Amino acid sequence: MAQPITVTVVHTADDLATHADALEDLARDLEVQNPSYEPWLAIPLARLCASHQRFVFLLMHEGEESGRRLLAFFPFERGIFHRVAPLPSLRLWKDPFNYAGHRCDPLVRTGAADRCVARLFDWLRSDPASPGLIDLRRLTGGTAITRAVERHLGTDGAPHPTLYHVHTSEESHLYRRQADADAYLNTVFSASERQTLRRKARRLQDLGPVDIRDVDESGDVGAVIDGFLDLEARGWKGQEGVAVEKHPGHRPVVKSILEEAHRRGRLSLLTMRVDGHLVAARCVFLAAPGSFLFKLTYDEDERYARRSPGLLLEIEAIRRLHRDDTPSGAGIAWMDTWGSARSKLFNHTRSDAFLIHRYAVADRRAAVVWLLPLFPAARAVARGAEARWRTVRERTAAWLAAARRATTAPAK
Repeated sequence: MAQPITVTVVHTADDLATHADALEDLARDLEVQNPSYEPWLAIPLARLCASHQRFVFLLMHEGEESGRRLLAFFPFERGIFHRVAPLPSLRLWKDPFNYAGHRCDPLVRTGAADRCVARLFDWLRSDPASPGLIDLRRLTGGTAITRAVERHLGTDGAPHPTLYHVHTSEESHLYRRQADADAYLNTVFSASERQTLRRKARRLQDLGPVDIRDVDESGDVGAVIDGFLDLEARGWKGQEGVAVEKHPGHRPVVKSILEEAHRRGRLSLLTMRVDGHLVAARCVFLAAPGSFLFKLTYDEDERYARRSPGLLLEIEAIRRLHRDDTPSGAGIAWMDTWGSARSKLFNHTRSDAFLIHRYAVADRRAAVVWLLPLFPAARAVARGAEARWRTVRERTAAWLAAARRATTAPAK
């Protein structure tokens, strides 16, 4: 007979750190992999976010106090549900700096998804700390956790008698191993595109010897990480203030996270150098049988950028995904890009599209239940406005870049 599940709530990163050993044990037996919420990544990121977010970390245990076992970790933050539906809610935690919040699958022990989701919904209805609305956002489609959510909400049959929910979804991108790398590349690129990429690779080699290495092949791990962060800061992310370097105090924390990932054998940091100069880098967290793209960047200097070093490095990464003698391929069957549905790069290079789900779940007794049905329509209107504004920004940026090139071109 299954033992009852108890819920412990903590509110700070330091309090969460007292459960680190239990979280490490849980992370070795997960229903769905998600490095974002493993303690070596989640605790330092939570400390960085402490002044920006109000946490409600739910830890679910079974068993008596002396021998209890952690079954699940649901990290929530307090906030409004959405700017077009400003309702107080608990939403699955996504760090505001987009370091590792692209998937919000909670950590749930293998075989316990159904019981833990049921306990979560009981807590929503009965606990005084619950606001009556939880936002289960960015859940990977097709997993045991998502199926358990759908079963308990009655998405395929009669609606839940005490819970109301609204569901939305969007696409994301996966690299899945094929028979070999050539089979993969022949699927995602046309013959003419492959010819263009070979030409770009030759033109890159015209600038000097091209050297591609993973972090284990590069010697000084700290120096490789520093080069990666410096390159990101020099590009558009630095210009827009979203690079790690642009947030005071973040660099040493992010560097220590990457060093810890390397110590655990969980890091692939692939770099491309031309004549010794770093022109592209991509960082991936390994979580067999999959992996998750953390960040990628490239040198935007015109002489390099027009040869597409970032895309060429992505192709090398796809080749290494298909090799069992590389960190990013050994025991790895797929890579989640953690990418937006709007990403032009990943829309082109992915092998598979898959759905990311969002379930807004409310207690039917709560006042918010009257406003929740309006959310999908309001969200669609807001996204349409965002798309139009994004087009204006992109065209303006292209015009300014062309103007800068024209004014700085040498006189003939």
